[in-house]
Amino acid sequence: MRPDPRLDPRARRGPSGGERGSPVSDDPATVAEGRRLFEAACARCHGPGAEVDGGALTDLALSPERMNGVLHAGSDDGGIMPTVPPSTLAERDLPALRAYLRSIRALR
Repeated sequence: MRPDPRLDPRARRGPSGGERGSPVSDDPATVAEGRRLFEAACARCHGPGAEVDGGALTDLALSPERMNGVLHAGSDDGGIMPTVPPSTLAERDLPALRAYLRSIRALR
């Protein structure tokens, strides 16, 4: 039986960059799951492609820890980002969400 590459700690970067420090890569299934999560938890404010004025997400440089903090505590830089409860978007969902944001060039 072949090991699952997503669980291999050496598989830190996927074909389009992957999540540094996470075994989850930016494979199509992960990106699709991230898109589903974004549409359910984020698109109402940010728009379906993260392009809404005032909520546009472009070329963000957020570490996984910072993104988690902003999602679960709200923005701390004077922005209007509200908190997203962990029941809506759990920490385990962040690698897929980040993979989707990278796929639409909203996150580097």
